[in-house]
Amino acid sequence: METRVYQELPEEGRKIRTEVFMVEQGYQNEFDALDRVCTHILAWDQGKALGYIRFDDQTEPGYYHISRVCVLKEYRHRGIAHLLVSAAEGEILMRGGKKVFLLAQEHAVTMYEELGYRAMPGHYEDEGVPHVRMEKDLTE
Repeated sequence: METRVYQELPEEGRKIRTEVFMVEQGYQNEFDALDRVCTHILAWDQGKALGYIRFDDQTEPGYYHISRVCVLKEYRHRGIAHLLVSAAEGEILMRGGKKVFLLAQEHAVTMYEELGYRAMPGHYEDEGVPHVRMEKDLTE
């Protein structure tokens, strides 16, 4: 298994996000203006893209935003999401990032806690799906 970094949204990433977020979870507004400014990472195994993550630094200096973490259904629970988050954190550190935040779907909070993220007060909804803001200090 390997990860690859892209400066533009690759077609394989578009396909994974469409399958997971639109077909499986019913989101309508999956693609946005952030896709043009984000760094995109795909997890690959034997020539097949299995998972996706993106991040951007459109907030305060040194503070990055991870979003759209997803893995194709048949490949979940194999550590691919952990691999993607770790790859994104590594790229963020190389760019001088110190803190990261994300909005986790409620069912994924435990996974992010395992990776060192802390849930912050409040809940947010994205197309009716509850999310929790989570943060991590990469310098700790």
